[in-house]
Amino acid sequence: MKELSLGRTVVKNIALLTSCQALNTVVVQFFVVFAPAAILLLGGSAALAGLGSAFIWGGRLISTYQLGALMDRLGRRPVIAGGMALAAAASLVAALSVSSRALPLFLLTLLLYGVGRGMVEFSRVAVADMLPANRRGLGTGIILTGSIAGTLATPLLVSYITQQPNSTQSSNVVTSLYNAAFISLLGLMLSLLVWPDPLKMAGQSNNPIRGRRDVLRRLREPGILTAAASMAASTGVMVAVMSLNTVLMYSHQHNATDISTVVMIHVIGMYAFSIPLGRLSDKVGRPAVMLAGMVVTLAGVLLLPLSSDMTVVTVALFLVGLGWSAAWVASSAYIADLTVVEERGGVTGVADAVAAGSSIIMPILGGLALEAGGAGLLAATAVAASLPSIAACIRVLRFKP
Repeated sequence: MKELSLGRTVVKNIALLTSCQALNTVVVQFFVVFAPAAILLLGGSAALAGLGSAFIWGGRLISTYQLGALMDRLGRRPVIAGGMALAAAASLVAALSVSSRALPLFLLTLLLYGVGRGMVEFSRVAVADMLPANRRGLGTGIILTGSIAGTLATPLLVSYITQQPNSTQSSNVVTSLYNAAFISLLGLMLSLLVWPDPLKMAGQSNNPIRGRRDVLRRLREPGILTAAASMAASTGVMVAVMSLNTVLMYSHQHNATDISTVVMIHVIGMYAFSIPLGRLSDKVGRPAVMLAGMVVTLAGVLLLPLSSDMTVVTVALFLVGLGWSAAWVASSAYIADLTVVEERGGVTGVADAVAAGSSIIMPILGGLALEAGGAGLLAATAVAASLPSIAACIRVLRFKP
């Protein structure tokens, strides 16, 4: 942080936003671990339980543009703090819905939590407002690094909850959701300490200079379209492979410990190297790192059909996570580079919505491919889905921000 040579206020705000990201990641992991179990407990089918994450992504899909545009009008802090508040409320209502065995209400809370999660993840927009263009990649990487702290803390919290005397599956779910509400409230308090608002720190007015039509028109520009396509392809492929790899590993007789180890290494790939990848995008340009990220992601995907050996699978999932990190960090910074502060939230919101849609569609397509042709067809589907974004990155490589 000292290397940034920034004022204390900027350093303080980035530290607070990174802490919010870490706490938000803990809540995300609680929902990932316990939402399927809750759906089954409430009488839902296994298929519905498997779509639990789709409800969360659906919440992001239907709201991120509107909330990004709202952030351009009201400022960054109100939306981020509102996301933490909504996450707390959704977690609390989710716990109550499990206790009262209300499945429709629980599914609604997943949608609401998806909205709140998307609001918190606009933290990277706030960081971009506070940093010069040649350090936005690093800033985005710092924010993303907060996620690894949250991810590493979650297993300890889950273990503590599930090992309590006389605990049951139902009590574990309810307790975890109450804890998620408490953690979200901590994030709310931290987000309220972000001051001045990063939008004001950028030296711009709080009044947007472009409306919805202009934001959508900007998405047709090569640079922004390429960044959005890179985010969508890398995120969709990553979510599909991460979720379907569990099915593959079980079919190859791997046990739960093996699967947990692979997931941990995958998460390390996603978050542990985001700062050096951000620095790299600052030095060599966003499109080059976006392209490299897509290539690394596909290299990991193409390893999966080659062998069911634990080492091969672990390396494959690590590469998928690492490639996603490179593409996400560089794409986020590229959008910030190509937008003015008054439109940055809206444009980022549309890009996030596209990524959310991809994260719903790709696991479905990947599941159909896996069932029809195994890991080979799954890999081919991922490659086909990624080729347009790779081609777009190659076209804009000459535009170094």
